[in-house]
Amino acid sequence: MISSQTSWLLEIVNFNVENSQYVCAGHLNALDCLGNVLNFLKQQKIDMQKLMATLSLEEVKQRLSDIVSASAEKTRKKAAAGPVDLERGYATIPLKAIDVPFHSTFLRNGVRPFRGYLSKKILRSQINPSLLLNRYIPNVTAKPFSISREYIEEVHKLTGSPKLANVLNNWSRYQQGKPFRTNMN
Repeated sequence: MISSQTSWLLEIVNFNVENSQYVCAGHLNALDCLGNVLNFLKQQKIDMQKLMATLSLEEVKQRLSDIVSASAEKTRKKAAAGPVDLERGYATIPLKAIDVPFHSTFLRNGVRPFRGYLSKKILRSQINPSLLLNRYIPNVTAKPFSISREYIEEVHKLTGSPKLANVLNNWSRYQQGKPFRTNMN
């Protein structure tokens, strides 16, 4: 709602502990607004579960929209006075050493150039997926790395990677150990 009402980037980029701990990335104004919204909910003792039980979905959305609007205005005033400095809130802890919205859609346009860069630096003969199997847990899936078709399909669905589309389209050749041509760019 913050993102849609303000056009500021704000995304949950890591689900650490369900219903307890998430990592959000985005524009400083959006992160500040999120802190304002959550602080307001806590200060006013607004229980979202009770609201959902007593009001219609549309009424709950309208209440949240009003809270987001007020919080965004508070953030805009803060930003007009100078750079926004995120502060710890009741439910937010700024990660001040991180100044890039990692794992967000904002960085998606950098994937292709980064892939090209890595393809020049890492020799295909040096890649050993078995070192990663069931040991590496990528944020994109939050599941142990695998080279099964199901896993590749899931990652492709989440990322839309043309490289993975090529692997999936040539899966039978891949399974037979036959090389297939991929375009690194």
